[in-house]
Amino acid sequence: MGRLYVSFQRTAQAERSETQPASYGASPVAAAPPHLAADVLVPVHEDEALWLGLEPVEAGAPVALRVEVTAPEQLDAVTGQPPAGDMRRAPQNYLVCPPQRAMDGVQHGPHRARQFVRRARSEAFQEVTSLRLTTIPGQSRKPLPGAAAPRPLRAPLDARSRSSDGASIGVPQTIAPDPYQPAEWKLTDAASATVLLVDPGTWSDLTGRPAPPPRTDDDRYRGWRLP
Repeated sequence: MGRLYVSFQRTAQAERSETQPASYGASPVAAAPPHLAADVLVPVHEDEALWLGLEPVEAGAPVALRVEVTAPEQLDAVTGQPPAGDMRRAPQNYLVCPPQRAMDGVQHGPHRARQFVRRARSEAFQEVTSLRLTTIPGQSRKPLPGAAAPRPLRAPLDARSRSSDGASIGVPQTIAPDPYQPAEWKLTDAASATVLLVDPGTWSDLTGRPAPPPRTDDDRYRGWRLP
């Protein structure tokens, strides 16, 4: 969308983890039918979570992204607080890609996140049926030093997540601070899309396409992954 590629990566739910979630592959997406107040459909199994993979369309050209949960409650996923109407730097309520290449869930404290799930089974997860994604392109076409090179988002995905009873709820997540000046962002060129997370049966009924099968440990992508 806009100048940013956004993928919806399937992953396991983790109530407490000290490693970022692995990917079981990108979920399919489809245009929402006209009678729904949405733009995109994404199927999500009840026992899975999603994380967002981010990649600029033009290598090194910065894009800001706002991520808001719009149902069943309204929540700014970047701050973990109720949404603000405008783009803010303190607290920062948007991501900047690059350098940010992924978002694992709704921010919960300075370095933790509640994973995006369709049905939350505990407070470690954020129930989401609708997301609004807004991209704001930057003016620059030259990357900041060290910002342009693609980086692996995850370690080899056959490594299992480690957890411990002493870990905070959720998964690790740190929002990279905006390295640009406020004038960088072209607010008049912002573009938004509403994404509905639906169960596999609803996905098939609305799209006429088969839903992805439930994941198994054998489905894990074995290697390095970019979005």
